[in-house]
Amino acid sequence: MKRTEQHTYTSVLNKIQGYCAYQERCTHEVYQKLEQFDISEHDKIKIVQSLSSDGFLDDLRFARIFAGSKFRLKKWGKIKIQFELRYREIHDDFIIEALQEISEEDYLETINVLINNKLKELHGEDKLIIREKTIKYLLSKGFELDLVHQNLTRHLNKLT
Repeated sequence: MKRTEQHTYTSVLNKIQGYCAYQERCTHEVYQKLEQFDISEHDKIKIVQSLSSDGFLDDLRFARIFAGSKFRLKKWGKIKIQFELRYREIHDDFIIEALQEISEEDYLETINVLINNKLKELHGEDKLIIREKTIKYLLSKGFELDLVHQNLTRHLNKLT
């Protein structure tokens, strides 16, 4: 049988400060983590307020870092980033602001790099299959259909 450990407000606050200091967190993630501790709802709210006022927790900062890193490192498109931020209950205004920080030039360059890589991978396939697989791939990465079509058509026209 598992024994339940009693937690004080201060001990939980210290643990959650470490949790937030280790990696950028959003309010939703902190509340999920707080569920592990046997403390009152009032204390959970006080902890989140304390973390926010002390700079450990900032959903706008989280959204900016999350959007930028997922775009640069995982080559995610804005649709996928937006979906993931909404899943984490980030306010729409923060999502919009975070996505605006991704430069349009870098965004289009990433789409074109992904298209080029996919075209190399599918070299020798039927043109319709190439088109279909490339579109599916870029949509799964979270890029907008109209941008994918536009750029893919330009690439395919260069091949013929």
